[in-house]
Amino acid sequence: VEAELRRSLAEREMLLREVNHRVKNSLQLVLSMLSLQGGEFREAGAKEIFAKAIARVTAIASIHERLYQDTDPLSIDMQTYLTGLCAELARAGIGDERHADLRTDIEPLRLPTENRVSLALIVNELVMNALKHGRPSDRPAIINVSLRRVDAAHARLTIADNGPGIAADRASGMSKPTGGLGSRLINMLVRQLNGQLHIEHAEGH
Repeated sequence: VEAELRRSLAEREMLLREVNHRVKNSLQLVLSMLSLQGGEFREAGAKEIFAKAIARVTAIASIHERLYQDTDPLSIDMQTYLTGLCAELARAGIGDERHADLRTDIEPLRLPTENRVSLALIVNELVMNALKHGRPSDRPAIINVSLRRVDAAHARLTIADNGPGIAADRASGMSKPTGGLGSRLINMLVRQLNGQLHIEHAEGH
C-alpha cells in the first residue's frame, strides 16, 4: 500500500509539472501574439496599453515556469520570484525610460498555488504604477517592495516610492475601485486574498 501511495504521489507531481509547463507554453504564445499586435500601433497610448497587458501575462507565465522547475509544484518561493519580477519590470521601462532604483526586501515565504497569481499581479500593477507615476522630478526614483510575515496566517506587502504621491482626497477613496483598470484589478485581487488595502501619502514617500 505504501509503495502504491508513493507511486501515485510521484505521478501526481509529474502531472502537475506537465500542466504548469503546458500553461506556461500557452501563455508564451499569447505573449507572442500580443507583441506582434502591439508592434502595429503607432499611437503612444495604445502601445502603453499593450505593454501593460504583456507585463500582466508575463507575470503569470513566469509563475508557471518556476512551478515547472520547482521541486514542489503546489507552492512557490516568493522571495526568488518577486525579486526576479521586479528586476524585469525595472528593465521594461514601463511608461518611462529613465532608470529607477527598484529595491526588494522579500522574506523567504512559500505561498500556495491559490495565492501566488493574485499576489504577483498586485505587485505587477503597483510597481508598474510607481514606475509611471511615482518618479520625482528633481531626484532619482526609488521604489521599495517588501513582503514580510506578520504571523502564521498573514503577511504584509508594502510598495512605496519617493515620488510626488497622490492627492489626499484621492488617498482616502483608493480602497474602492476607481475608473482605472489597474485600480479595479488590485481591489479585486485583494478581495480574493481576503486582504486589506491601505494607501498612505507623505511628501516625498
